[in-house]
Amino acid sequence: MPAAAVLLALLVGLIGGYLVHGVTRESVAQGAVDVGFVQDMIQHHQQAVVMSQLIQGRADPQIASLAQTVASDQLREIGRMEGYLDLWHQPSVPTSAPMAWMEDEPGGHHTASSGTGPSRAMPGTATQEELNHLGEAGSGVERRYLTLMIRHHRGAVEMADYASRHALTPQIRDFAAAISFRQQEEIRGMARLMERFSGR
Repeated sequence: MPAAAVLLALLVGLIGGYLVHGVTRESVAQGAVDVGFVQDMIQHHQQAVVMSQLIQGRADPQIASLAQTVASDQLREIGRMEGYLDLWHQPSVPTSAPMAWMEDEPGGHHTASSGTGPSRAMPGTATQEELNHLGEAGSGVERRYLTLMIRHHRGAVEMADYASRHALTPQIRDFAAAISFRQQEEIRGMARLMERFSGR
């Protein structure tokens, strides 16, 4: 994705974060889920952008177009989430253990602090080895990308569903619900594409 497009997507999202009324620093003073979700989802989205950029110029045009859409959408959402954090005077990088805001979820990620970093603790994320393989793949890169991205989206849905139930502010609950809905739609579309590329 061209650098100008990346900057534009981030700027649009950042403006969106500032324009949401009712979300203030005071309104989330005790909303650990609000802040934790936004901070960790930024990290989660950033990996999806990296994965999507890795296959540009090497994948079937249909998959490359999908990847560009994923990257653009998630960059725009990153900008919006950065806007929320700036509004709340919170850092972009979490100061607590990754996924600590989901610790009370049954079967959740309360052991996240034992990982080696955010990408090891967050649901659905790829390991560095998987990213390396994606970047090196020739034949079958489409199937590898779809497999990783479907898993990645499912992890994001898990995070977003929790935030949609437990975030303190209605704006973040609605934002999380929208992420979950959109990514579930994309999962269904990618599953159909997997059928086309399963033999490659």
